Amino acid sequence: MHVPKAIPKVLQKAAWILPSVGLAIMVIGAGAGSDVVLLTGSFTLLAGALVAFIHGLASAPKAAAVIKWCMLLYLAAMLIKFWRFPGASLALILAFTVPILLFLVSTITLPFRYKRQWFLLFVGGAANLVLLMGYWAILCKMMHWPTADLLFTWFAPTYVVMTIVLLVGIQLTDFVQWDPAPRRFLTQNILLPWAFLFLVGGSILLMPKQYFGFVGGELDWGMEQEARTEDL
Repeated sequence: MHVPKAIPKVLQKAAWILPSVGLAIMVIGAGAGSDVVLLTGSFTLLAGALVAFIHGLASAPKAAAVIKWCMLLYLAAMLIKFWRFPGASLALILAFTVPILLFLVSTITLPFRYKRQWFLLFVGGAANLVLLMGYWAILCKMMHWPTADLLFTWFAPTYVVMTIVLLVGIQLTDFVQWDPAPRRFLTQNILLPWAFLFLVGGSILLMPKQYFGFVGGELDWGMEQEARTEDL
């Protein structure tokens, strides 16, 4: 069956436009306190992620673009949570579950993309699985889901070992001399989310326990105590 060339171009544009519009609508909805607007923005963002997900099966740069947008969505979710607006939990779930799906697809399709890059096939595939596990562990930790501590305990040492393997492997394989496509894939689809995972995971290790109460919505930051003082 012949596929018109215009279809990939439409998917490419939609993969950029829909997440941008969705994120903007979510910010507007959070500022206005409207659940309907916020939900509309969430569905628009999800639709853009699905389009990029479909297009990303054959195009790694589009998957990398969606991962970057999800990083921004995570920051927006933390701001929404800080301002006590609704929808922060949904934004956090989207910010982590969409990259998890992309990491899974990336791992499956990696052997078909770069057949002669053995380092990228084996080490890159393992790194994708570690990213998948790390994103899920952090999401469970932030949302207070069961087995979060166990997942994070398994993820942390695996992440450290895989980081050493990546750094040593890049030096041994002469990364600078790689072809542009696999080099760009390793940089944008693995190393960039790897660094983001380091920042978020490190904050979880360093932040006090009250931080998780704030993320999960259980911390009132002294508001309840102030109200009781005023009543007295």
